[in-house]
Amino acid sequence: MKSPASLEPQYGGWCVWAMSDSKGDEVAIDAKPFTVEDGQLYLFDDGLFGDTRKGWNKAGGAPKLSAKATQNWQRDLTPKN
Repeated sequence: MKSPASLEPQYGGWCVWAMSDSKGDEVAIDAKPFTVEDGQLYLFDDGLFGDTRKGWNKAGGAPKLSAKATQNWQRDLTPKN
């Protein structure tokens, strides 16, 4: 592995589908469902509602959803007063 940091999960390892939702919830993942898009590792929940990777892919994946997920993730990192 020439660049192991490139395989670090996006959004702190939280479910990317949930992070891209309008609420930007931090939902724990099941390490089995994942995808690598544009060199980024995205993890998904596979719990009560099934494999969320399916919804992510159906809604357009990283090209359509990563901007919203990044916006929510940055909001979560901003200290609240």
